[in-house]
Amino acid sequence: MLDDVSADTLESLYSFSPLAFAAQIGAQALRGEEKLYNMDLACDNVLIGYMKKAKYVAFGAEPVIGYLTAIEAELTSIRTIIAGRMAGLSGDIIREKLRETYV
Repeated sequence: MLDDVSADTLESLYSFSPLAFAAQIGAQALRGEEKLYNMDLACDNVLIGYMKKAKYVAFGAEPVIGYLTAIEAELTSIRTIIAGRMAGLSGDIIREKLRETYV
């Protein structure tokens, strides 16, 4: 199934969605021009950007889901920093791999 996905197909499927930029990076990764973790980073940044709107909803499930998403993003950032330091990466490289924050 995954072998049937081409770079052009990926870009065209998501061209009119909020994930268009992430799909472009994914297409570049399929071509070997970009690293796959950059697509993951772009997808996470789109999710955080979408969830930031939940801060302005007074009642409902949105604030709770936004809070849980924020906690998950913080834990991912902590794991990224710890893994990077354990691997001996410089601070600049670790900062490249960090996702956008919820706040």
